[in-house]
Amino acid sequence: KCGDDLSTISEKFQQRRQVIDIPVTPIVTTEHRSFSKTCTCGHENIGHFPTNVNGNVQYGQRIESMAAYFSVRQFMPFQRMKECFNDLFNLPLSTGTLVNLIGRMASKAIPAYNQIKENILASSVLGSDETGAKIGGKKGWFWVWQNRLNTFIVSDESRGYQVISKNFPNGLKNAILETDCLAAQLKTQAKGHQLCLAHLLREINYFIDCYHDDWSKKLKQLFIEAISFKKQIEEYTTHNPIRDKLQNRLDQLLTSGFDQQPQPIKAFHKRLIKHKESIFPFLYHTKVHFDNNASERAIRNIKVKQKVSGQFDNQVTATHFAVIRSIIDTSIKNKTNPFNNLNLTARLPY
Repeated sequence: KCGDDLSTISEKFQQRRQVIDIPVTPIVTTEHRSFSKTCTCGHENIGHFPTNVNGNVQYGQRIESMAAYFSVRQFMPFQRMKECFNDLFNLPLSTGTLVNLIGRMASKAIPAYNQIKENILASSVLGSDETGAKIGGKKGWFWVWQNRLNTFIVSDESRGYQVISKNFPNGLKNAILETDCLAAQLKTQAKGHQLCLAHLLREINYFIDCYHDDWSKKLKQLFIEAISFKKQIEEYTTHNPIRDKLQNRLDQLLTSGFDQQPQPIKAFHKRLIKHKESIFPFLYHTKVHFDNNASERAIRNIKVKQKVSGQFDNQVTATHFAVIRSIIDTSIKNKTNPFNNLNLTARLPY
């Protein structure tokens, strides 16, 4: 302030400020050249290109990974993906190129996809669900089978049992399968079935609102107590007095009040009698859940994708989405970086 020289005076640190930014990313083109030599015997020796360098001009693994990540993980439509690549990286890509890149990624992901399927087959507890989707202007279906560490998604034209038999011809004999009441799901060969009590309670609440039905009120109370008891179980012994009482109450409710019920409740009642053994398995097995919420969360991504991006063009692109989404969701469940895993997959031969 006074104008005196400060060069000989030691400085004292005051504070630090940082600016974090992303540098402009240039596109890197790696050119491979093949040469030949002709021997004195007349034989021509030609150098080979590296594996996966198949075209005169092609896009590399990181662009392939980003296309799959943007489309399947972030649900971006193709027009927005084109805009993103062009604006951020000065890389103009056509819709056809993006479709091909995602298809290439799906093909490379098949070994990992099949491994997820094997993990599902070996699982002792599984959840499954299905949802409709518009594929090529028609109604199609996505199916999911999942557990704590794996998610296996398939796309198909049908909601019938043939989808299950096609993907799991020998059934899921190691697992107790948590599902809603879809007949195809309950027909699956499994060690056991667990009906989703969340679904059943929604139906029961409807009956209570519409008919003020006492039987429905008693069944609702029983389910609530059973769910509460599940959260308190510390040891799954052969005999548990509280669980036995809950089971006895269920048996009594299923054998009472049938003749006086309105037709919708009577049909519901018959369904519970038919699937009586699938109502309370969660009280007998540690890892079995009373609902199918995990499967509903897994299949909900299909609806989000359709809402953001519109329909799937055809069954092939729907299958590509199912394969890549299985890899991404399984990565997330195992607490690994999904983009890094896609990038590792992109290195595989095609």
